[in-house]
Amino acid sequence: MKINLYVSEENAPLIDRAKRELGDDSLSMIFVQCLKARLPIDTPQGDLETIVMQHGTVKKRFQGRYVFGSQEDAEEFEGVNFTVALSKKGHLVVENLGPAAGLNEDSSVTVYDDFVEMAADQKLPSSLKGAVAEELGQEFIDDLDI
Repeated sequence: MKINLYVSEENAPLIDRAKRELGDDSLSMIFVQCLKARLPIDTPQGDLETIVMQHGTVKKRFQGRYVFGSQEDAEEFEGVNFTVALSKKGHLVVENLGPAAGLNEDSSVTVYDDFVEMAADQKLPSSLKGAVAEELGQEFIDDLDI
């Protein structure tokens, strides 16, 4: 598919530089990646289940689908067990069950509005963010401050 994208005069030098350094194909791919990162995740259709997450005496219940793990089987990322679900309203729900080697009384459930918010959480392992991004058709790049 071909589209025309109009850019203001003030941004023309930026586009020219990007074409020189990245090429037209890369520029198109960057545009698509930006759209994927900014648009809401497609919400699940038809494959919803009732998900219950419990920590101590607190239970949290919602409709959605698991992206990774399940109520019976968490996935390990960098030595920590997680489940990740996508709610029917498009929120990401990350359940941190603690170290893979044992129980953790500090387990938690965190709800993120979207993948961009989840990816910004420095407490989550990069491998988890990358796996969720891939499953959702998003791109995750771990920026290094070096």
